[in-house]
Amino acid sequence: MKNFLLLLLALPLSLFAQQDAQATKILDQLSAKHKGYKTMSVDFDLLNDDATNNVHDKKSGTVKIKGDKYILNLFGVIKKCNGKNVWSIKKEEKEVEKDVVNEKSNGGLKINEIFNIYKKGYKYKYMGEKTVNGKVCLCIELYPEQGNSTQYKKITLYIDKKSKELYKLEFAEKRSSRITSILIKKLSTNANMPDLDFEYQEKRDCPTCELNDVSNAE
Repeated sequence: MKNFLLLLLALPLSLFAQQDAQATKILDQLSAKHKGYKTMSVDFDLLNDDATNNVHDKKSGTVKIKGDKYILNLFGVIKKCNGKNVWSIKKEEKEVEKDVVNEKSNGGLKINEIFNIYKKGYKYKYMGEKTVNGKVCLCIELYPEQGNSTQYKKITLYIDKKSKELYKLEFAEKRSSRITSILIKKLSTNANMPDLDFEYQEKRDCPTCELNDVSNAE
């Protein structure tokens, strides 16, 4: 996943006049809120559903975001990114893998762009109000524009009508029946997050781990 948040914030949605007017208005409000956030801390559930293969799975995770930097804790792996390099810390295996940020990884979906995924490469349409887990949400569907190489045929945003914050995202894949969802359980903003927190430090993060630098591997 480095595709869960705040790139291209300066790009006004008003440039996309051809988009659905109601959807644009809602996303403008969401964008305005995010512009005021220096940092974000999110507790979430990651759900995988594949009706064809009878797969229904849920994992909990956390992510901290500061601009193009992030710390993701999911599947027992901690990923730290300072915007240039990303470290995957696997404490159980006593291994840390270092790599450069890959623009094409994870189907082009970056963790620090998830909350702003609608800003580039998608057409969007307002689908009305839907209730999700007791919350009344504004539902917007995104469809990739021509030239967008994403693996998803459709992304659905559920925005809490009351808080005007993202509550749930659904990613429907092109080549399967699999739907991956991110359910936001808790969102905290503007906490102090020193830049050094987003870099791997052996003594602090995993003194018994072996570092494997694959950033120069072909």
